[in-house]
Amino acid sequence: MTQTISKEEIARCRSVQIHLLVGDSRVNRQIKIKCPFHNENTASCNLFPNGGYKCYGCNNSLARPNHGDTIDFVMRLGATFPEALGELNKYL
Repeated sequence: MTQTISKEEIARCRSVQIHLLVGDSRVNRQIKIKCPFHNENTASCNLFPNGGYKCYGCNNSLARPNHGDTIDFVMRLGATFPEALGELNKYL
């Protein structure tokens, strides 16, 4: 059985701020975290207020130029597209 996912649902999931996923409550500031995509000793992954992210250690750059979005972020952690949407829906 195939489930249709609306563009509106995808847009809502993309609006979830990545900082919420990593347990940080700061808003409207760039946040640096240790990149979950590679081993590192210092924080090199920047989370941006617009919901994007960019790791300057491993050059993780997805979706938009120089930034990935929240769905990309969750999928890079191992989730499928529907699983990522399900996880992000918990924050809406």
